[in-house]
Amino acid sequence: PQVGKNQPAIFEIGQVTETKGEAILRFTLRQPFDNVHTLGKFRLSVTNKKGPLPFALPEPLKKALATAKDQRNKAQNDAITKYYRDNDPGLKTLEQQLTAARKPLSVDPGLKKRRDHLDALEKLSVVDPLHQRLRSDLELSTKQLSQKRLTGAQDLAWALINTPAFLFNH
Repeated sequence: PQVGKNQPAIFEIGQVTETKGEAILRFTLRQPFDNVHTLGKFRLSVTNKKGPLPFALPEPLKKALATAKDQRNKAQNDAITKYYRDNDPGLKTLEQQLTAARKPLSVDPGLKKRRDHLDALEKLSVVDPLHQRLRSDLELSTKQLSQKRLTGAQDLAWALINTPAFLFNH
């Protein structure tokens, strides 16, 4: 009943055929009406997208696009941006790649093994015997330096013990 108004018609192909590369499609339109009611200006579009196909833009988006770019308000710009983000498959692919790139990397097994080994080595409390003896000698020497009279008496005793007369008598 609405002659002269644009009206979309969407048809799905009943039998899907797989093609490799380019293909030629042939459509036959039969109009079993009188010669007055025929299709005027029509357009054929083909897509491999599944699901509902939005051929018409929503009214708020049409109004926003009809407004000059420098005269659009924030709501109109947001509507255009949202529509673009929701319907651009290239952008969705890039967003998925960005999300995947932001995920933390898994820990390298070799690095984990080396870190565990280093942690185990740091926990070991085995003391080297030579190191322990040298540390003890250092403590004794420090004590001896603080007691000068005892150090003098020990030096005198060593001198007397190591004299030839003392060694000859014993």
